Amino acid sequence: MSTLCLLRGKVLYLLFLATTLCLHNNAQAGPGAPMQDISTTVIKLSKNIFTLSTLFTTIETQANVRFAYDTKELNVNEQIEISAKKIELKQLLTEVSKQSGATFEWSKNTVTVIPPQKKLAEETQFLAAQTVVTGKIVDKSGQPVIKAAVIVKGTGIGTTSDEKGNFRINAKPGDVLEISFVGYQTEEVKVTGDNVLTVVLTELKSSLADVVVVGYGTQKKANLTGAVGVTWKAVPLPTVARRYKERFPVCMPCRVRVNPVMMALL
Repeated sequence: MSTLCLLRGKVLYLLFLATTLCLHNNAQAGPGAPMQDISTTVIKLSKNIFTLSTLFTTIETQANVRFAYDTKELNVNEQIEISAKKIELKQLLTEVSKQSGATFEWSKNTVTVIPPQKKLAEETQFLAAQTVVTGKIVDKSGQPVIKAAVIVKGTGIGTTSDEKGNFRINAKPGDVLEISFVGYQTEEVKVTGDNVLTVVLTELKSSLADVVVVGYGTQKKANLTGAVGVTWKAVPLPTVARRYKERFPVCMPCRVRVNPVMMALL
């Protein structure tokens, strides 16, 4: 009876040790193991040339990872040459990608293999969505606006109009084009099925009461000469002296006090 109890105790103790060991291993290399730990796993290679299927199997036996791919799309018999005998998993997959053109997407312990043909098809589909939009930018009189900025709103894609006001830009239906030029209101045009656009820019309204910063302070546009092109008749001032003073404030004569002693020395 005592022997039976002793054996039962040993069995329970062994079961306890086995359970503890399993929990420890699951905590370190279970399905929830960090991806970076898996990617840095060192893979030992016994030869230099592998087929993709053989290489994936070799990796799966040494690392806590599984490869997912479609054999109808991926050429698993393609040969890959690896010169290293020991290499980290992430470096190994980078080399495989260079030679085969396939790419890899991580999801916890699963690596999805994307064939090069599928990747090319996705890129082609993206480019197909882009269309060439052409157009002409003019003012209200129909004259071309040269060097007007044309930008696809929310992107870094942009261009400018040529000497005839024409432009070409890559955009897809639904995109919004922003057209702007100094002195004109910014216009927004939505790209639709019509890839030929005519954009009419409207001049910004200005007033002679606008204040302009000049070298000696601020002046109204009505008081400026030169590029503003305001005539004397447009400025109703009572006297010539006052007119001269307001137009050329830095040129007004000023009184200078003369020291008689200093004049005698001279």
